[in-house]
Amino acid sequence: MRFGRVSLGPNEEMKEHSNWEFEELIVVVSGTASVFFSGKLEREVARGDFLKIGKNTLHSIKNLGDGTLEYYYVLPDKPEKV
Repeated sequence: MRFGRVSLGPNEEMKEHSNWEFEELIVVVSGTASVFFSGKLEREVARGDFLKIGKNTLHSIKNLGDGTLEYYYVLPDKPEKV
């Protein structure tokens, strides 16, 4: 399993990307954000929210608040090539 933490300042955004082969879980630990799937607003999230992003889903996250948005992401390990 791979995981990491992302911190975004006011109005900062994690640019659109996809984890083509994997689903991604996100846990918001502070702040509020808009989550976009393929450029369209999917939902707003805040501290304590969980979000599951399906594989092959283009997505981006934008901080809506005046403070720092922090979230953790979790991805499965890349499968070993046989």
